[in-house]
Amino acid sequence: TATIENTILNGEIADITYRDENGITLTNPLPNPFVTGTQTITATVTEPTNPMCFTDVEINFIVNNQPIANVVQDDFVCDDVSNDGEHLFNLIDYNSQVLNGQPSALFSISYHVSQTDAEINNNPLPSSYLSAVTSETIFVRIENNNSTSCFHTTSFQIGVSYLPIANQPEDFNMCDAGNDGIEFFNLPIMDGAILNGQSNTMFTVSYHGSQQDADLNNNPFIGPYISSVVSETIFVRLENNLNTNCFSTTQFSIILNEQPVLNMEDIWSICKGDDSIELEADEGYDNYLWSTGDTTRIITVLNPGTYTITASNTYQNFICDVAKTISVVESNIATITNIETIDWSQNNNAILVEVEGSGDYEYSLDGLTYQDSNQFNNLSIDDYTVYIRDKNGCGVTSEEVYLLFYPNYFTPNGDTFHDTWQIYNTDKEPNNEIYIFDRYGKLLTQIKTNGLGWDGIVNGKLMPTSDYWFLLKRQNGKQYRGHFTLRR
Repeated sequence: TATIENTILNGEIADITYRDENGITLTNPLPNPFVTGTQTITATVTEPTNPMCFTDVEINFIVNNQPIANVVQDDFVCDDVSNDGEHLFNLIDYNSQVLNGQPSALFSISYHVSQTDAEINNNPLPSSYLSAVTSETIFVRIENNNSTSCFHTTSFQIGVSYLPIANQPEDFNMCDAGNDGIEFFNLPIMDGAILNGQSNTMFTVSYHGSQQDADLNNNPFIGPYISSVVSETIFVRLENNLNTNCFSTTQFSIILNEQPVLNMEDIWSICKGDDSIELEADEGYDNYLWSTGDTTRIITVLNPGTYTITASNTYQNFICDVAKTISVVESNIATITNIETIDWSQNNNAILVEVEGSGDYEYSLDGLTYQDSNQFNNLSIDDYTVYIRDKNGCGVTSEEVYLLFYPNYFTPNGDTFHDTWQIYNTDKEPNNEIYIFDRYGKLLTQIKTNGLGWDGIVNGKLMPTSDYWFLLKRQNGKQYRGHFTLRR
């Protein structure tokens, strides 16, 4: 109020009377501070010594609305497809956020590059503002049209973010190892093809099961992706790390292809004396490549050694292959070096066959049923033929074997039962020699292998009941000793 009074008097000395718009006299001096709305009051200034000398002065009080600069949301836009890092912002578009319901007719809004410019209303920006930075601050001034001193400021961020372009890669093919219909796809392997030279620090690739998930960045696949179908579509999102609203999408297929399998034998044999052998790979594959350089499924080799075969199938320029190394070994028919027999019993005898040769052999006593073991057990007294077969098909060799047996006693009493003593089956070995001794070691007689045997008589004399000993010299050079009883 002192300011009002000083303005009216301008240094003069006078009396002042104040009246409102209704002529009602106001206090003098006016209240300090003087609170009022928009109105006009009259101040009557009177000469102190002459009341008839006065003048009226109208004072207009105007209250202007104080504007509020409301919060403006930061605005980071994606660059257009030119990706030149520039964007033309229409600053007028932000007016509605600044006003937030305030009457636009009362206020003016301007945009500036600094807080100072906004406060003094200096260097306002044009409504079409070209920005070429990833982030900058825009300062806003809103002022009352009737009073430039009534203003308020705020600020917000604008920026231009590069728009990543998700390149569509080729389909992701894998071979189904084990052909079990399940495989692990390491999807990040595709990042490079999707980025196609764009920065892997500026942009992030994620993989999804649907286009909607890729658009919303929902349910990204984490870690190796397990697929159990022949083919399915993977949806890709490529986004700007500084502005996740800047993204693009693409898609590709993951395809599970059958893995070739080679079931051929690991070891093949070429028989000694043969000139060659055919190596035959499994049927059904597109391509074959041998370590010899041959590209046919079946090849002929002349020598033992190690050979590698690679079989492959081609699926839309993608190859699934499998390699197998096989050995070709020389094999031949067996040579029997010795046959051991464990005999002298009714049904608990054995035959042990020893052979030489470079083959892989199996053994049989009937030529039909073969076994890997070279020993036959629990055999009865009989004539046998031992067969030795090369598993690689190089031939069979055989030899007859006779299991021998002798009775523990004989009774030469003429009743036709056990009247003589003989070694059973010894007649099959005509060069065997059989000698009989008394209990004191005296040689009594020698009997023929093809005869009836010893009748208990030596030089026409009946030998008494007693134990007697024998010596068998087999034609293979081996000797056997035993004893038996003569009963009368």
